[in-house]
Amino acid sequence: MTTMPPPQHWKKSFTALWAAEFMAIVGFSTSNPIIPLYLRDLGITGAAELNWWTGAINALPAITMAVFAPIWGSLADSYGRKLMLLRAMIGGSLLVGALALTNAPWQVLVLKSLQGCLTGTVAAATVLTASIVPAEEAGYRLGLLQMGVFLGNSVGPMFGGIITDMAGSRVNFVMTAIILASAAFIVSRRVEEQFSPG
Repeated sequence: MTTMPPPQHWKKSFTALWAAEFMAIVGFSTSNPIIPLYLRDLGITGAAELNWWTGAINALPAITMAVFAPIWGSLADSYGRKLMLLRAMIGGSLLVGALALTNAPWQVLVLKSLQGCLTGTVAAATVLTASIVPAEEAGYRLGLLQMGVFLGNSVGPMFGGIITDMAGSRVNFVMTAIILASAAFIVSRRVEEQFSPG
């Protein structure tokens, strides 16, 4: 059972949550579009092979995320929504950061698939928003959260292209990890959730 934070706190919590989720989406969309370029750096030059690896690296994380989403949702009911958002952000930070250490396409595939298992910040932020804002504000605040997601998806690829062009793909992955870790820090320090298991 989730109880509402005091009225003076929920707006501050939502603002911090919005900023953190925007940062998380910027982070993920900074690194995702450069995967085909990174695969070329790893020696995948044939068009058919590049297409296969790119498709697999995009498909498998979506499948693993679909499998694990209900599990994380159930754990959110038992342990709290904020904890699940932190899991998604910290897990993403560690796994995307580890991409900078890979030297073979199969390693990228494994890490991205694990990323699908552990992440899912949009769903986690959505249910957390619904649990901390008053019912009469829920629709508007959820709309604002989605606006942050769309803005993050717009800014991230441009930022990622600049970083990759200036410093390379591996630095891009490190930057994503830093962004996601920063987002998790904001959630841990600034978002309040009064939670007791139902």
